[in-house]
Amino acid sequence: MDTPQPPAIPEAPTQTPEAAPSKPPVTKKDEVLGCGCLIIVALGIAMLLKSCFFGGSLDLSNPPAAIDKLAREALASAEGFEYIKVEKTGPNQDGYFVNISYRSPGDFIGGEKGSFARIKRDMNSAYKAILAYPELAVVHLKINAQLELKDSYGNTAWVDVYRTRLEEEAIGKLNRKNLDLVDFEGIWDAVFIAKIFWPYDDKQTR
Repeated sequence: MDTPQPPAIPEAPTQTPEAAPSKPPVTKKDEVLGCGCLIIVALGIAMLLKSCFFGGSLDLSNPPAAIDKLAREALASAEGFEYIKVEKTGPNQDGYFVNISYRSPGDFIGGEKGSFARIKRDMNSAYKAILAYPELAVVHLKINAQLELKDSYGNTAWVDVYRTRLEEEAIGKLNRKNLDLVDFEGIWDAVFIAKIFWPYDDKQTR
């Protein structure tokens, strides 16, 4: 007698694995956007590092160093400085006399007129930056600008062309909270103007 066999178990149908969806091709636009994002991230990191290691808040407890820093930042476009002098002054030696001489790049496309306008703008920025902090006790501030000029013999040299100053009386009247509205050209004393900027008006020679 034959032994009954168990029914055969049907095999599960084999499934062919689906192919992974193909990635869209990288376009030139994608590459440009990717590079742009990397550049923005790199600039952000650079600015952060600069602020951490080279910037920082102003140390008002050391007026000479703070004034030097403010002057160099306000006149950052200068070709250099002849000097930045910060000296104590006053009966109690509790104020500071600041004397700055810097080398202006000028504006030779605009000629003498353009250079003069640039010098006055730069000086205005320097006065505003330094006098924004009454804690620094600046009571006299003098700024001298130089231009690199050529003489009749073809020699070039840095020459004083415009010198201005603010004395204690004028500085004491400043509204330090509103210096953006101050017309420093209207209140500083112009003590020297080179002949290349002549003719000049009464406002420039006060």
